[in-house]
Amino acid sequence: MNTLLQNTDLSFQLLAIQPEHDEALYHVIRNVLIEIGENKEGTVFVDESIKKLSHHFHGNGKCYFVAKAGQKILGGCGIAPLDGAPTTGYCELQRMFLLPEGRGNGAAKELMKNCLTFAKDHGYTHCYIETMESMERAVRLYKSFGFEAIEKPLGNTGHHACKHRMLKKL
Repeated sequence: MNTLLQNTDLSFQLLAIQPEHDEALYHVIRNVLIEIGENKEGTVFVDESIKKLSHHFHGNGKCYFVAKAGQKILGGCGIAPLDGAPTTGYCELQRMFLLPEGRGNGAAKELMKNCLTFAKDHGYTHCYIETMESMERAVRLYKSFGFEAIEKPLGNTGHHACKHRMLKKL
């Protein structure tokens, strides 16, 4: 899917993740976490899955969309079942990261729309997010899509440094 963003010259594609995207996405995630000072234990920074996201997001009920401008990977976002969810029907929005040039122009909104549509189409009833409080723009984006803050973590994400938790009924 090609999209020309409003009020910008940035044209990008949203693609389903492929193995050839893995290395670039690994660097996007790590660089963004370094940029915001969240390159630490208890975040996805130390999660082995970011080395091969195409493998992590392969299978039923999983997806990962990549935003690409020209030959450059700007970032991406995915949906997967929430490991250790309180009941069936819960998914988790995962690995939402964009390089600075991919921010503030609608790319994140397009990624969110695609992920939430996928979640609904695959029978999920709730979508859970964990993020860092330092990611204020991301939190505003999630709120604009109807996510609400919750007190306690859900599931077994392993990301204990992510203190901001949100949930959306789909």
